[in-house]
Amino acid sequence: MNTLFLAWRSGYTVEAATSPKVNWFPIGRLDRVCNGGERYTFRYLKGAKIAKSVAGFSALEAFPDLGETYTSSELFSVFSNRIPNPRRSDFSEIVERMDLEDKADPFRILSISGGSRQTDTLEIFPLLTTSAEGDFVCSFFIHGSRFMHESSNLAMSNLKLGEELRICFEANNPATGWAIQLQTINKPQIIGYVPRYLLPDLHSIRKSDDQKFLCAVVKKINPAPAPLNQRFLIELKGRLPAGQAMMSSTEFEVL
Repeated sequence: MNTLFLAWRSGYTVEAATSPKVNWFPIGRLDRVCNGGERYTFRYLKGAKIAKSVAGFSALEAFPDLGETYTSSELFSVFSNRIPNPRRSDFSEIVERMDLEDKADPFRILSISGGSRQTDTLEIFPLLTTSAEGDFVCSFFIHGSRFMHESSNLAMSNLKLGEELRICFEANNPATGWAIQLQTINKPQIIGYVPRYLLPDLHSIRKSDDQKFLCAVVKKINPAPAPLNQRFLIELKGRLPAGQAMMSSTEFEVL
């Protein structure tokens, strides 16, 4: 894994007690080249220009020019500051929650953790690839857990390792317009959401005959004191319609 995307959220507030109305935009792409030493490149995406015109996005302080290509022999601080320090006493516990173990590469950590903080509006996610048949697989922590009702919390507490979850497309989500719910199958109960970065590609699956190939299972359960947003690691598998690549829409094109 050598490519990550950076997303920006407008309308997000830390203090919100309910899921806030937000707009979500992919704005940048980070690439790593390992050839006799690592080198990093950051470029803005067309999504940044869309975010600027629609929601008032301004270029990040670390990358002030939307048209510039930024290169470095070290990982840019925008990303490195979102990786747990390996010298932390609980570092092994953190990567174990992500089911990474000895694969605790910084890009892998960011691809699952999202690198998000309550103090800003940025989030990181990986470039997903597909097989020749269009199959893909990804792992993520359930989103939206803190906005769930008590019945949802009870259902989450009863989840089992390897349990299959129902995927339900929601057309009128108050925060995103449309979303993808994760529900328990026996005694159906919503327990959270699929990450927003997957919505455009999964929407195309919804409109195709390949929806039957979309499935989600509980890959790992992290009991307290793990943070609520890192309790349940999900593995999602699916198949895109023929000829479609993940994250290939206009907003993902480099400026």
